[in-house]
Amino acid sequence: MEARTQESLDFSDLIDGYRQYAGPANLAERRIVSSECGAVKGEGFVQTLPELLWKVKRSYAGGLNQYVFHGYPYSGQYGNTTWPVFTTFNYQYSDMHGPHAPAWAYYKDQMDFVARNNWVMQAGVPKIDVALWQKVTVYPGHVQLRTYEPSDLEETGYTYEYLSPDNFDLPSATVVDGILAPDAQAFKVMVVRANDSLTIDGVSKLVEFAQAGLPIVLAGGIPKMYVGTYKPLTLRQSKRSLRDAVALPNVHVTNAYAVASTLEALGIRPRTRITAIAPANATWFTNWRSDENNSVDYVFIYNDVMHLPQGQGSSTGSIEFQSVGVPFAYDAWTGEQKPVLAYNTTSNSTLIPFTLAGNQSVVIAFHSAGTAKNLSHLSHIEDGVVGYSSTEHGLLLKVAFDPSGPPDYNASTSSATGLTLTDWTLIVEHWDPPANLYNITGGAYKHNTTHNLPSLVSWQAIPGLQNVSGRGYYSTTFSWPGLHDRPDGAILDFGWVYDTLQVFLNGHQLPPLDVTSPKLDVKQWLVVGENKVEAIVATPLGNVLIPIWYQLQTSGEGPGSPDASTVPPPIGQYGLQADVTLTPYKEVKVK
Repeated sequence: MEARTQESLDFSDLIDGYRQYAGPANLAERRIVSSECGAVKGEGFVQTLPELLWKVKRSYAGGLNQYVFHGYPYSGQYGNTTWPVFTTFNYQYSDMHGPHAPAWAYYKDQMDFVARNNWVMQAGVPKIDVALWQKVTVYPGHVQLRTYEPSDLEETGYTYEYLSPDNFDLPSATVVDGILAPDAQAFKVMVVRANDSLTIDGVSKLVEFAQAGLPIVLAGGIPKMYVGTYKPLTLRQSKRSLRDAVALPNVHVTNAYAVASTLEALGIRPRTRITAIAPANATWFTNWRSDENNSVDYVFIYNDVMHLPQGQGSSTGSIEFQSVGVPFAYDAWTGEQKPVLAYNTTSNSTLIPFTLAGNQSVVIAFHSAGTAKNLSHLSHIEDGVVGYSSTEHGLLLKVAFDPSGPPDYNASTSSATGLTLTDWTLIVEHWDPPANLYNITGGAYKHNTTHNLPSLVSWQAIPGLQNVSGRGYYSTTFSWPGLHDRPDGAILDFGWVYDTLQVFLNGHQLPPLDVTSPKLDVKQWLVVGENKVEAIVATPLGNVLIPIWYQLQTSGEGPGSPDASTVPPPIGQYGLQADVTLTPYKEVKVK
């Protein structure tokens, strides 16, 4: 069953806000919690797909798992309407997805990424550590501020959702063996803050939960505010029952609103304990799904650096998972399932190190030992290891190779700097306005220009490419050595992706690349001698629309209309801009 759709715009991309919505839906055992995703005011025709995926990933972190993307418009000819397409809301909001956009032909990789993550996030049922009590009598039109303000829960790895006392009549809202909703989220503890609003029926349920053994934390003191209509005697009885419940050993009253340290002291551990993230400007979020029918636990992990530019925010840390299953990495870009290379286990947990690019997400699946072979793994990874493969006979490590280095190649002596590819040829396919702006079905006027680039820079830094949108076709070559001192393979790395990226090596289209960490082992496509790299990028239409912004019309209304508050879109820094590197490696067998 599906829960009612919410909207990323109305929730301001706030993970805490999504949790207010997902908690009741998950308690009602709704498998799908969907969202209208992607609308941003002031970003008409400039939203990039990595930005859209940023919204999707924050939604996953908050418990959502299906998306309808905002903005596919009427596509045909329409009265008093100009190119590029019929556009809603006076051109204020992103984004009008469709074939008029240069990137449309390359959406599939990103949409497949979303579909695979949706599949994972709809499997089984969510498992959440903390239930936060929330009673709001008038819900705000836009969710812009956190309800639980401290960030201590996320920083240590606790997951949480909000429940209203109105939700406690749902069949799943029962306590068994000290766990709330064991067939749904399986909350380990409920937190009620001193400034929360209470209801008579809600307190009755809270006391019932406490008597059944659920750990309850009254953060900041015992709340006193009741809402609703009630008799004075009933109110006194409710307050008395709550005070009596405080005497139970599983009910704890604290002086502070932050609760992570209290939970730790009580021995209530998060399912995903996050430690040692560096640098500190990144926040890791997790979302756990348990598929008991197939004996698999899935964990979505996301490194959120919302305030940093693309290509920044890489962080390193580790997560201790409350599972002893065999861990696999699920690649949502390609569909590949691969055993995790390095981890350590205890009697009841698995500790895995991670290095995540800014806004990168990964999925780890824990398979039961009965359904997955316990393959070889390492306890830690040296810096020089750039890849690996796992077999029944052991591990094959791919160690960065420096031809000028020592002959005894190993991870501790290798260098992973690689070769920077230069001297690019760029052919830009311009998507310009048609001569007749009111001819929508004719599409853009397209023509090509060629540019020689010693190094990669934004189109804004290339003469003739200002106010240009379209597609860029990049190409360059590099030499790969013969048998003498030849590396075994190489990692091709594009740094980061502004909008879309499709890559070919020696005429072979490469698998989809993660837009936050676009790197790939290209061993199978390398040839001795000259190798040709080709990359196709696409851009939004924003830059080319800037000169004609106030000429645009949809059904006679546009950015220049008296009732419009739309300003021209911001200038986009289009094209490949990060260094593209090739890192050779040697293969080292580890028994």
